[in-house]
Amino acid sequence: MFSGTASRIFAATVGLTSMGALGWEVFLHPLGPWWPGVLVLMYVALLLRWPHAWLLIVPALLPVIDQTTTSGAIFLTESDILLTATVATGFLGLALRQRAIEDRHAAGLSIFASVLLVLLALSYLVSAARGFLPYVAFEDQAGGYSNRWNSLRVAKGFLFPLLLLPLLMQALREKGRVALNWFIAGTVLGLAGVCAAATYERLAYTGLLDFSSDYRITGPFWEMHVGGAALDGWLGLTLPFLVLVTLRIRNVLLLVPVLLLAGCASYVSLVTFSRGVYGAILVIVIVLLVLLVGRRKTILGRIRPLAIMVAAMAVALLAWAMWSTFQTGGYRTLGAFVILLLATHFTATAARGCRVIGVFTAVVVAGLMSAVNVSLFMLLDKGAYLAVAAGTVTMAGGAVVWLRSRSAAAGGMALGLWMALAVAGGLVAWHWGQMKAVENYVPAAMLLGAALVYGSLARHPAWEWNPRHGALLLGGAGMLAVGVAISGGYYMGERFSTTHGDFGTREQHWRLGASWLEGGGDWTFGKGLGRFPETFYWNGASTVVPGAFSITRQEQPFLTLTSARHPLSWGNMLRLEQAIAKLDRTALKLRFDARSSQGATVYFEVCNRHLIYAMACRSTVVQVKGGKEWQSLEAVLPGGAGEGEVWYAPQRSYFAVALEGSAQSVDVTRLQLQDASEINLLRNTDFSAGNAFWFFSSDRDHMPWHIKSIFMNMLFDQGLLGLFSFSLLLLGGAGRVLKRNGYWPDAPYFLASLAAFVSVGLFDSLVDVPRLAVMFYLTCFLLLVVNPERFSASTTE
Repeated sequence: MFSGTASRIFAATVGLTSMGALGWEVFLHPLGPWWPGVLVLMYVALLLRWPHAWLLIVPALLPVIDQTTTSGAIFLTESDILLTATVATGFLGLALRQRAIEDRHAAGLSIFASVLLVLLALSYLVSAARGFLPYVAFEDQAGGYSNRWNSLRVAKGFLFPLLLLPLLMQALREKGRVALNWFIAGTVLGLAGVCAAATYERLAYTGLLDFSSDYRITGPFWEMHVGGAALDGWLGLTLPFLVLVTLRIRNVLLLVPVLLLAGCASYVSLVTFSRGVYGAILVIVIVLLVLLVGRRKTILGRIRPLAIMVAAMAVALLAWAMWSTFQTGGYRTLGAFVILLLATHFTATAARGCRVIGVFTAVVVAGLMSAVNVSLFMLLDKGAYLAVAAGTVTMAGGAVVWLRSRSAAAGGMALGLWMALAVAGGLVAWHWGQMKAVENYVPAAMLLGAALVYGSLARHPAWEWNPRHGALLLGGAGMLAVGVAISGGYYMGERFSTTHGDFGTREQHWRLGASWLEGGGDWTFGKGLGRFPETFYWNGASTVVPGAFSITRQEQPFLTLTSARHPLSWGNMLRLEQAIAKLDRTALKLRFDARSSQGATVYFEVCNRHLIYAMACRSTVVQVKGGKEWQSLEAVLPGGAGEGEVWYAPQRSYFAVALEGSAQSVDVTRLQLQDASEINLLRNTDFSAGNAFWFFSSDRDHMPWHIKSIFMNMLFDQGLLGLFSFSLLLLGGAGRVLKRNGYWPDAPYFLASLAAFVSVGLFDSLVDVPRLAVMFYLTCFLLLVVNPERFSASTTE
């Protein structure tokens, strides 16, 4: 691809420029330059050995690598360093590498794609300039997203994918199908990291089974410190590739962790309590069904419409059974039902051909085990749960016996154990919800019994047991059970009850944003990238405009906090916070210098939080008298007992400062937080290093920071040119997928990914999160250039 002299010079120029930028980024990093520099060198060495490994590493690390809540850096993050290192190493490699053996037809830019990229690049260039110029030094502007440098921050979301495009095309030409598989695998690994972070957040701050508290997870996405849907967008973009990997894997040992990830991803998607995520999942299902049925063949084999209808009815009946069981029997009865479902699948195969000896064995085993179960129930307080546990263990033992002998007696034993397990489930229902729970459990168990009878008597059963099918059923049943449990919670109902009102609020918000576009320049090229928060701050109604902060770096640097003009609640104060070491619950001493021309009430707190929901807080307020002189003040943060924290999932502690009163302003410096030994626990206490280690958040006040629609965001930031180019990109990518659906196995999953992302974006901006935009644009660009029908045999291994 880069074989000519001019191309090599261009590649070398981009590579050297990126390498210089990389050194600058590492040197300026708040935690640098040493450990970031070492990690960068290791990554560069890896790319020098395996140049196309970035296709796996970038999607895997991009969602989880940022440490912004600790470093305080929102304009230059670890993900920027990762991407800059990739671009620098890749382009230098292109400039120095001898021409590789490649299939040039495996990836290429059509005239349409070339024009589209030019339009997009022009739109981003003009809008970035409109947002950034005239030049004002970073330290001379307001902090946060009202800074004009926010235009460059948002522009990174398009610039990096554009720079990675030549590397992507080279990888596809040299590796073909292998390169595509690396990208898909990296995407799934990234999703695994997101799910791990989100699950840990739930475990640490709410518990896995709390579905009623008003807590919305944010996972590893610090960008949600002022609201937004970064987590929702990432889930929508990546979930289809998890479905693809789940269906493609043939190795049972690899299938098990993939199914565990599928269960975890389902759980995380559901506990977002986001209607956008639920809508995205529905879109994924519809797109995959339409495209796979249209092709009439899936990874699992040929599809028949009647089979689809039967399968849909079976899933609907199963969902009804789980729902009715959960409503009166709770989580434990639902769990017992899922275990019985898995046992039904196995027993239907094992009990086939039991004959007389098998039926006799089933009666004996069922009678003995049921007697044991009832005894446990009568003698022990939690005997019903022990009965299910014992039944599960013995069923597993019976499965091992049947797999070894495949005899009629072994099949009968499995059938008897199934009956006993059904009885144990009924005992759990009685223990949890008395007769009402039993009345709902019995029809559900009878439904499984009918499926068992059909499976054991049918000559050609629809789905015979084997390890792979058993694993798939485990994953699917687990997902369905989690969905039933969460949908039955209070908070879920509360979220859906406000849907109509929330849509009206969004519509009014969009109209307000559009009204701020003035003249032909704004409508053609937009206000400028990332300018919505600043525009809202200066033009929004005083009843909704949030607070602000800035850092002045003079001879004596200081922080200026300005509160909103409307009355403040605890949740809508703008906080400047810093991560601190885990503390005991003894009192802490505060020391700081402050000044306020008209007086101010300064609020301090130490809380446990993941991002925007505080727990176990201890706080105090300090009155700053009006005047121009600096005042040296002290206060005490009281001690107290912790709450809700478990040793295996520790929570993080943050110190925060804010203004409690409305329409106030205060300057603060030399801020110290001391423990009993009078050791200062804070870094950059005089703000001489800018906002290093200081991070801001707004727990509840989110509308001022986002226009809340990806299409309205493109219109506001980039005008009609940007909106038109962006729409063409979506249509072009979708068109190429549909054109290749008949022969490209991955086509439905890529289209489902784009469709799910856009469905989330209907009600949130998304592309104002650079690393999410990088992943989205990289996926779109891949669709524009890939020609899977031209992959050579040497690149599909």
